[in-house]
Order: sequence, then structure tokens, then C-alpha cells
Amino acid sequence: MGEETPAPGSPGHPKAEGRRGPDASARSRPSGRALFRLTIIALSGAGSIAAVRTATPLTLDERFTSLVLFLILPGLLIFILGKVLRPLGIVIAAALPFVWLAVSKDPADSPLLWLFPVVAAVLIVAASGLSTAGGLQRAPAVAAFLAFALALLLPSHNRPAEGLRLLLIGWDGATWSIIDPMIDEGRMPNLERLLDNGHRAELRSLPSLFSPQVWTTVCTGCLPEVHGIMGWTNRKSDLPVGRIWDQLKLEGRSFGLCDWYFTWPPDPGDEKRDFIIPSHLAPDHLTFPEDYSFFRALETLERSRRDGNVPYSVRFLAGTCISAWRHGVRVSTLRRASAEVFRRKLGKRNNLERRWKNHLIATSIESDLLAELLRTRAPEFTAALFTQIDGAGHVFWKYMEPEGFDKVTPEDIERYGGVIHDVYAEADRGLRKILEFVPPEADVMIVSDHGFEALGNRIAGKWCRVRALKLIRALGFKGKMFGTNLGAELYAWAMAETKEENEAILAAVELVLSEAHLEGEESPFFNVSRMDESIRIGIAPRETLSGESSVIIDGTSLGLRRLIKASADPAISGAHAPDGIYLLSGPSASRAVGADSLHVVDVAPTVAAILGLPASPLWTGRPAIAGAYLPPASPGDYPPPGGTGEEPERISQELIERLRALGYLD
Repeated sequence: MGEETPAPGSPGHPKAEGRRGPDASARSRPSGRALFRLTIIALSGAGSIAAVRTATPLTLDERFTSLVLFLILPGLLIFILGKVLRPLGIVIAAALPFVWLAVSKDPADSPLLWLFPVVAAVLIVAASGLSTAGGLQRAPAVAAFLAFALALLLPSHNRPAEGLRLLLIGWDGATWSIIDPMIDEGRMPNLERLLDNGHRAELRSLPSLFSPQVWTTVCTGCLPEVHGIMGWTNRKSDLPVGRIWDQLKLEGRSFGLCDWYFTWPPDPGDEKRDFIIPSHLAPDHLTFPEDYSFFRALETLERSRRDGNVPYSVRFLAGTCISAWRHGVRVSTLRRASAEVFRRKLGKRNNLERRWKNHLIATSIESDLLAELLRTRAPEFTAALFTQIDGAGHVFWKYMEPEGFDKVTPEDIERYGGVIHDVYAEADRGLRKILEFVPPEADVMIVSDHGFEALGNRIAGKWCRVRALKLIRALGFKGKMFGTNLGAELYAWAMAETKEENEAILAAVELVLSEAHLEGEESPFFNVSRMDESIRIGIAPRETLSGESSVIIDGTSLGLRRLIKASADPAISGAHAPDGIYLLSGPSASRAVGADSLHVVDVAPTVAAILGLPASPLWTGRPAIAGAYLPPASPGDYPPPGGTGEEPERISQELIERLRALGYLD
């Protein structure tokens, strides 16, 4: 008789032995190990996100990028190293939340923030113990991934900046002629929301339309002949009058400034509420508080004549990224900047594309930083200046309005025709970030120093600009004069030690250039007009203009090509126009005057009326608020900022390069 085979399902049956045998146990171990690794990956990511969201609530604004940063990339690292050496994977998983918090944590943050990585580490160690004891099942893994999803999906709770009364935003070069059609198309919803509860008007500029003069008038309420700012080379110490924030400081009230001209070096203020980030023309990165100096570094890491101001580079990724992250620059902005760096390293950007992307990313960086400053410091008054609209207008106007620009091709129009609109749309997206921290009881004012239009005044069929530095050198006043191109004209001012010497220089230049003429002709070559403490120089209209001609200046013959830049395809195609924008939104807008047009001298009195400041006897404007009362100023009100100690040279090569990149010098 043969041996009897056990019944199926009984202990001796071969299939039953197979199910319980060592081979089946070996097959179950890899899946258990994978489950363990996935659990600690999810716990590590959840702890990291919770810590970062608490330390810097604004930074994690893209969920997919956060998923990559906190789950996919660290997960691959933990999974691979944990497979090689199990304890190493556990250590990395437990350490990552501490690393992310160290990157995100400001020294002033609460020590309680370390609770998140500690809890994550304890749970990871507990999961390791369960796994070793054979007790880890699917439930802990599911709970870990639910914790990760909760940390990723829950929005950050941020309250408006309590104490803020007025936010003044400057959009350099903005014009209603572009804004209104974009609002109709739904491309500027945040500005439209302010308009629904606000008063708008055109804001008439100064005759010069010169940004440093106009923005100084906006904050002082005084005309240039009073506030003394003639051009880019002035310093804060040149101001004989105070600005709005100088009066606030006198009264012990808080204020914040971001990228406003002539605020370097920043004076110390209230450590908890004040902040001062000087403009992009400041000679160094000094800010108040000092830990915001990274902001200027973003714009100066990679600068050249060809590229202009580039606010990011490989050093940006390695050196300033941590500071930027810690101070509220968001994941979406860092991702865009990083992608742009790699495109440039691969040679994927021409000069125009670089300028275009510079404007977009610089707007996003400044908006992120300003939102974080409002959230964390909340001064009573904040003024921020955005210059990117002006920069885009100068370079890209001919692609938006190609009529009259013969060298613009259909391909150029398709590629660059929407750049200016993109920069306006980016400014509006930045406005959304900022308005999140403006309380309902605060007012928002948005102004521009001038409008924009196509460059005009062709000479003999070409766009011509005087080469400022070469003309001043030819006149023999190098180091004693400086000039800036503005559209087709040149503005020049003297910088001697005394007012009498300045007057003598200006008078001599006016006389010499008024008599200058082309060789063989008698009619004046230049149109020269005096404007207070500066001179405006243009080229007189003429039918023909040869590059081989010479200009006779004070008896000296100078080649025309040396002094004049003439082109049928100008690099600078947009010019300043007289009418900018004015918008007041918030509680004070209900008392706004009904005028459709205001003047830049009216801005400071309006700000003073909202903040309850006295009226300066030097003001020529009036508040744009009906029934506003400004108490008369007392002696000592609106004190000038005074000296700045050791000052840099007025005309540095770095300043020249910055102005050339902005289109103000040839």
C-alpha cells in the first residue's frame, strides 16, 4: 500500500506547509520593510512641513513643489540609504525636520517651534521599535500619510497687520492707458478690487518727469528747487527738508520703507516695528534691521552691461536662498528664480528675455518680502517703490506699439509684444500677496511718478540721444557734472562744492552749448533750456544728419559719432509721459475729493491728513480729502535727515552701470 496523503488544509498537506514555510516568511519581509520606510518618510515630511509652516507661514505657497521638497526627494534619500543600512535611514528621517526648521527659523522665533521636529523624531523612533518587534501594520503607515497630507493641505492662518494705518505703493511709470484695458480683460483683479472701494485720478507730474525728483516730491511735498534733489547722484544728506517718515520718527511713530530712493544709509529705528530697505541704487547692502541685507544682494550678484541687474545667480541659490526663505520669499518665487538660473547657464536666454524675466522675478521677490514685513513688523505707515514697470516700458514699448518703429518684425511682436502687460500682471499678483496683511481699517494708496508713451522726436529719420558722459567730458567738467538721458533729451546738473560754483558751471554750459553748431553751418545744433539747478539738452530738429559730421563746441571740433547715438532701431523705445496714476482705497476714500486730476505735490499732504500729521509751510499742494484739517507745523517739524557720516563717491562705476542697465545712460 502507498503512503496516505494528508487531506487538503491539514497540517501535513504540502500546500499548507508552503504557506507557513520559510519561503513565504522571506517573501513577506521586504514588503514589511518597505512599509516601514514609507511610514518614516511620511512622518519626517509631516514634521518638516509643520515646522516650516509655523516658522515661515508664507513660504509654502505651492503644494506640488512642497510635495517634491518634503516627500519625494527626501523619500528617495531615506529609502535608498535605509535599504543599505537601516539605522542610517532612521537617523536621516528623524534629522530632516530639524534641518528644515534650522533653515526656516529666525533667531527671534519661539523655542516651541522645536516641538514639531521632536514629536516627528519620537514617532519615527516608535515606528522603528514597532517594526523591530514585528508589530508594524498598515494602520501606522496610513496614519503617517494622513498626517503628511494634513500638514501639506491645511492653509496657514495669517491675520492682517494690526496697527497699519496707511500703505503707500509706488508703481514707477504706471499709466491708466494700460491698466484700464487690462482690468476690462480681468488681468488685474486685485487692483480692480481696490478701485471698487476707492477714488482714482490722473496724477500730474513735474515738468522734468525725472524719477528721483518726482519720488522725492511725493514724500516731501516740495518741488525740486526746495527739496534739492536734482538727480541720481544726490544723497540723503542733500535734503534740506524732511519727508513724511522723518516727521513720524520725530513723533516716535513707526514706519517701514522698501526700495525708496535716498534712504541710504538706513537710520536705526524701533527694533520691533520699523524697517528700511534702501533703493537698488544704494552703494551697499546695508538695511535696518541688518538681516534683511540679502534683499539687495539678490539684485547685485550678477550684474554686467549686457545683462543689466539680475536678481539671482548660482550664488543666489547657494548663498542667499536660506536668508530669502527665512524672510518670507516664497517657494514659487524661488522655483522660478532657480529655473531661470539654469536656463541662463544653458544659454537659453537672450538679452531681451533676461530683462523680461528680471522684471517679473524682482517684482515677485519684493512683493514676498513686503508681505512678510507687514506680517511680522506692521508699522503704522509703510512706503514701497516698485520700479519694474518703468524698466519694462523703456525697453519693450516698441513691441507693444510697433507703429513708427521700422525694425520691429512680426516675430518680435509675437514674442515681446505682451511683456509690458506681463509685468503689470505680475505687479497685480504681488498686490494680492501684500493686501492679505492690510487690515480693513487701513488705507491703501497707489501712485506713479509719471505715465508712459512711445519715444518721439526723431531727428533726420533716426532716434538720437546725446551721450551724457562723453559730452560732459568734452566740456571739461568730468567729476563736476553728471547727466541722465530721459527719452530723447539729456538732463545735466552740476556737483561742485559750492552753490556759486554750480551756478557758474551751469551758466558756462548753457552758453557754450547754445552756440554749438555743425561744422560748415551756423544754426545751433542743440536746444538748451535751464531748469532751476539743471539743464535740459536736446538736438535741434533738422532734415539731415551725417555721422561723419563734426560739432564745433567752444571752438573745438568733435566727431558727431562720439557725442550722439543715432539708430533706426532704438534700444530705448518708451518715454515718460506727464500723467501717472493715483488711487486711494479704504475708509478715507469715502471723503476723497471728486477731482479727476491731482498733482504729485498733493500726495504728501494727503498722507499727512490720513496719519494726522501737521502741514509743512513749504508745501504747495493740498490734501485730496474733503474737509481734511492739518494742524500747522511747529518749529522743528519735518526735520531734514542730516548728514550720513562717511559717504561714498557720488559717481561710481557701479552707479554708471546700474543707470546704463536701466536705460538712463548710453
